[in-house]
Amino acid sequence: MSVISQLEYNEFVINNVVDDDIKLHSESCPSCKKEAVKRVFELCEGSINQYFTFNCKHCGYHSCNQTECDVCEEDHEEALKQYNQSVKSDF
Repeated sequence: MSVISQLEYNEFVINNVVDDDIKLHSESCPSCKKEAVKRVFELCEGSINQYFTFNCKHCGYHSCNQTECDVCEEDHEEALKQYNQSVKSDF
């Protein structure tokens, strides 16, 4: 039985398990139907997870499954601001 060190194990995982290539795909935007870019990548955050971002430069459509995303956060903050304004105007 062969035992490897933590350093050897980590190196093996980085070289053979984690896919550090970012894949870009051209796909039709669900909003405007023009060509958009889907980016697929992996991150290791305790476990290896695959993520995607989908962005259209034509209409600004954005979708992703990231844990943290500046674009999604911005959209959420704007929606919350509009909601709060509508609630204030109702009273």
